[in-house]
Amino acid sequence: MAEANGKKYFLGQDDQELRACLGTFPVNNPTGWHSGCVSAGTREGEILKTYGPDQEASILVTDGYDTKELEQSGWTKIHENILVSDG
Repeated sequence: MAEANGKKYFLGQDDQELRACLGTFPVNNPTGWHSGCVSAGTREGEILKTYGPDQEASILVTDGYDTKELEQSGWTKIHENILVSDG
């Protein structure tokens, strides 16, 4: 879905849209990949936050979520649904 800071970000969802997953793959350090999944249901806003071994965090948000507050607090939006932080 997106690529930033030497990492590729992948999103997944089941057929009923009840479970969402976010995977992070560091291109230069394949063993540092990490992912997280959550039952999405009808949640709005921040769905999932993951942390990698390099302490970088990623947030998965719902479509159309206003991310201004997150961006003002230091998160970087790299995709409509993905924000990252350096820790």
